Amino acid sequence: MAASAHTAHPAPLPHTSPTFTASATASATASASVAPAPSSSTCTASSAERSGFDIARAIVRTEGVRGLWRGVGPTLLYFGPNSAVWWLTHETAKSSIGQRAKCAADHPAVLTLSGALAGLNATLATNPLDVVKTRMQCAEAPTSAMRVVRGVMREAGWSGFYAGVIPRLWAAVPRSIFAVLAYEQSVALCRVSNTRDASEQG
Repeated sequence: MAASAHTAHPAPLPHTSPTFTASATASATASASVAPAPSSSTCTASSAERSGFDIARAIVRTEGVRGLWRGVGPTLLYFGPNSAVWWLTHETAKSSIGQRAKCAADHPAVLTLSGALAGLNATLATNPLDVVKTRMQCAEAPTSAMRVVRGVMREAGWSGFYAGVIPRLWAAVPRSIFAVLAYEQSVALCRVSNTRDASEQG
């Protein structure tokens, strides 16, 4: 998978706008389609006494089916930018680190660093949105994003928007590294397979 320093051809830096827009749109669309699942699982994590099914049933009973999509706005606002920052950081860091280290952009060490930076940047950039999303989804009654923001500011000031950031980083960074390694390895295998098929057909 890796190439020597003499044969390395680092990939060019990604086009920022398409990368950011495509990743944000894809993530937002996927998040909207499965909004009830994150809503139930988020609240389950903060309640040791009730299952996700119990919470979903209670939401439907009190708010109707539409209640399952409570907080879908902040969910889209969180996952869209999170995915966009993640992909943009990974692609940019992969190319930049490969060029500076004079090795292939798909070298495992390069991918490990780019994955770590992607997880770090995405988490730090969107943690405030995650805090708002979580509070909206787990509120006893429907509430607005602005009301949640004012509540956080009143309780803890700006630092309140980074509540839980350390546990999130502990989870996000390793997950990001493994995701990058798995993704890039899959891409490399597909390229090899396509090249082999093309040569056989030729």
